[in-house]
Amino acid sequence: GRSPEHVRGGTAFRFHRRPDPAPVHPPLPRTLRPGGWAVARPKREQEIVLDNIGELAVFHDLQMRVRWANRAAAESVGLPPAALPGRRCYALWDTGQGPCPGCPVLQVIQTGAPHELERVDPDGKFWSIKAWPVFGGDGRLSGVVELALDITERKRAEEEIRRRLEIERL
Repeated sequence: GRSPEHVRGGTAFRFHRRPDPAPVHPPLPRTLRPGGWAVARPKREQEIVLDNIGELAVFHDLQMRVRWANRAAAESVGLPPAALPGRRCYALWDTGQGPCPGCPVLQVIQTGAPHELERVDPDGKFWSIKAWPVFGGDGRLSGVVELALDITERKRAEEEIRRRLEIERL
């Protein structure tokens, strides 16, 4: 093999090992969070991930105002994501008069524990709604994360199966 130095035409060349190509996604710094280690991710990367899920993702403050919402949540009310922060969730997704009956966000605020339910909205759509508490560094409740999934198709299919089974029994 070649030695580190090679003479070509009277000129000495030093061969250096090429550095490995940079990884496509450089390692992310790790930061300590309450409850263990979490990977710190750039804000933009988080937005890209959350904007590409089909579920409505909303972060609420303790007064039930939207602090952040993904694209699916904004599209569900015909607004850009930037138009949602500061608005009360029930003004966007329900009657606007107050929290929805059995509201999982309100349940989390009141109990500090996760909550979920299925409900039908005023437009007749079925939703699976789940909410989780978010605690600050001081251990106190600071907000609520809510995910909502339109399950109308599934509910209609289940109803059709029940209807067919009932017909078969007769």
